[in-house]
Amino acid sequence: MPENFFKRHSFFVKYNTKMGQYFNSTFQINYSNSEQNRLPEGASNGPLFVLLGQPISRNPFPILNADGTQRGYRLSRNMPYWTINNISNNDKINRFIPVYTLNVTPTKWLTITERLGADLYMEEVKYTERPSPQIGLTGQIHHINTNFRQFNNDLMLSTNNNFGNFNLNVLVGNNIYSQYTGAMNTTGTGLTIDDFNNVSGASTYSASEYYYRTRKVGFYAQANLEYNRFISLALTGRYDGSSVLSADKQFYPYGSVATSFIFSELLGDGFRNVMNFGKLRLSYATVGNDGVGPYALNTPYVRAGRNTNAGYFEFPFQGQGAFCSALRWVIRA
Repeated sequence: MPENFFKRHSFFVKYNTKMGQYFNSTFQINYSNSEQNRLPEGASNGPLFVLLGQPISRNPFPILNADGTQRGYRLSRNMPYWTINNISNNDKINRFIPVYTLNVTPTKWLTITERLGADLYMEEVKYTERPSPQIGLTGQIHHINTNFRQFNNDLMLSTNNNFGNFNLNVLVGNNIYSQYTGAMNTTGTGLTIDDFNNVSGASTYSASEYYYRTRKVGFYAQANLEYNRFISLALTGRYDGSSVLSADKQFYPYGSVATSFIFSELLGDGFRNVMNFGKLRLSYATVGNDGVGPYALNTPYVRAGRNTNAGYFEFPFQGQGAFCSALRWVIRA
């Protein structure tokens, strides 16, 4: 489709170094830049939707009438070629993903690992819709800037030991996960200047700001015991705390237990001609998760609005701003 494109460029670097006898570190970073321009979707603005519904014998050219208005075969729909030339949805993203890992091996049986990673991106979305008397809209521009930051840190200690025919592997660790999302949305309606795709060319402005912050802290352990590669026992446990939960129930435990043995080792050679390998495994596990979004258990204020037959209208309205929560409305002149 014309004016519909996607471009992406990426860059990746990884560096590994050994420092002395006990230290080994790795740093890597991935950067990507993408831009896409998407055609609108939906019943009133989607060009493909309208194209499928128009008469097969209709000639879409010329796009405009002699007076400059949109030439269409019906009202309440933008025509496909007009939509391509007058409505755009541009999205630009710059993203960084750095990861640093440090391994310390003070003994042959002990490894200490510190791993810090992040996911950072900045996104700019600009939706432009020129005035269209065909569907009764005066034009609008939405300009959204989003900043996203996510950090993930793990500190782990792992051991691996052999005691005769027994092998024991143990891992304990701590995880800290935090996430921040902030967005600024500026909307301008009633575009007054042709081919000027800037929100300052609108007759009415409105703006909104959003931010969300969450953090999760976890402690975990895992143990695997194996005898002669024949019988094994695996235990896992985790204790997590999440900022999105209520203060008296922020932490929750979960884990698993599993055991297995290779019964074919007990069978004679005659039976192995029929079944050369057989293994029985039993396990039980519980799962824990916070399962709710940030501030879902609170009553934050959000910008108020109302659904009507003419559409959804958000405050401010007639010079008044309004916010609502689950408990009450607040209106400010």
